[in-house]
Amino acid sequence: INYWLSCGNPSNALHQYGRKSNNAKETARHQLAKILHVVPKEIFFTSGATESNNIIIQGIVKYHKEQSKSKEEKFRIITSSFEHPSVIKVCQHYEKTDERIEVSYVSPVQDKTSKYYNRIDPKDIEIIIKKSKEKIILMTIMHGNNETGAMQDIEVIGKIAKKNEIFFHTDATQAIGKFKLKPKEWGIDALSFSGHKFHGPKGIGGLYLKHDCNKILSLCFGGEQEREIRPGTENIACITGMAMALTTAHQDREKKNIELRKKTAWIEKKLKEKLNIRILGPDKDHKLPHTMLTLFKDMGSCNKMFVKALDKRK
Repeated sequence: INYWLSCGNPSNALHQYGRKSNNAKETARHQLAKILHVVPKEIFFTSGATESNNIIIQGIVKYHKEQSKSKEEKFRIITSSFEHPSVIKVCQHYEKTDERIEVSYVSPVQDKTSKYYNRIDPKDIEIIIKKSKEKIILMTIMHGNNETGAMQDIEVIGKIAKKNEIFFHTDATQAIGKFKLKPKEWGIDALSFSGHKFHGPKGIGGLYLKHDCNKILSLCFGGEQEREIRPGTENIACITGMAMALTTAHQDREKKNIELRKKTAWIEKKLKEKLNIRILGPDKDHKLPHTMLTLFKDMGSCNKMFVKALDKRK
């Protein structure tokens, strides 16, 4: 990886240093595509999931607004109430500034007897689709939640999207590297991820975009890199590092997840023995193996002070 920190510009094929860098980039693209069971040209390199999410949401809105024959036509986006800020804030921005964009937020089920407790019930999405008077241009539902660890039934949601001809995007930042993702089988049109979530370099990520999805317009201009979806000179060191990290993360993945769940269970057990706490989120069969949301009942609401106190301990 260190070699690529000062390598040639991969966009310049006139000299051997550029060609060598470009070959490294394309090798990494093929590695990621193989892991996700997609075609290499469907993988785009970005700075991370935040940028990838923005590229999809804003790019789709831009496309439909420009293609619309009526300047009064309204569109709808369906998302969850617990998305990452890079999804939620974009949707809220449109709600505040664009009268043509409506947003529906699906909340997790609170009925403890439901198998979708603390997760989205796909039927709630179908209800929104049936009631919507506007054209639904995008459904964006995260795969695994970064706080509760809740895993959504992405395969079922994907089928709903496909049946209703709705573009389906998922932020898979928390799930990638922990599970074998199958975007094509699950009806996913676009998938975002960040390299640092599976021990890759920070500041690098990617976007899977189904090859026949042409309902997206570029947000940035100035270069032909990444087929103009994400122009700008590529970070070869981080790209190669990310591909290496994901390849390593998927080795003995099931065994690693078993160990992660054992460690999580042990931590929960010890905390319950010593402290007055509540473990929030869904049951272990429907959540990420490495995520635990804990409520310390006696602590109040100042999490920052708690983290600072822990940071002082050795």
